[in-house]
Amino acid sequence: MTQKGYANETQLLPIVDSDGAEYFVDIEQRQFREVGQGNIIVPFHSQQGRAMVKAMLGTEWRKHGIDNVPTRQTSEEVRPRCGGGVPAAKT
Repeated sequence: MTQKGYANETQLLPIVDSDGAEYFVDIEQRQFREVGQGNIIVPFHSQQGRAMVKAMLGTEWRKHGIDNVPTRQTSEEVRPRCGGGVPAAKT
């Protein structure tokens, strides 16, 4: 289940190994997500994330996998929080 205003999008992402675990590298979301454990997230700017980024610099991504990534919806279902009741613009 995703948060309100978000939907899952399937993406092909690189995979890196860190301390015996495999992580998807999600550049757009700026985070590592453990493969098979989507609830284990390491932000790039955390202490662990910075160490992981440093370890992968200069390496070639040789492994990729498919992950479901929560992305912001752009449909009319998403309404601005301020201005309550203001209809979304039609495009």
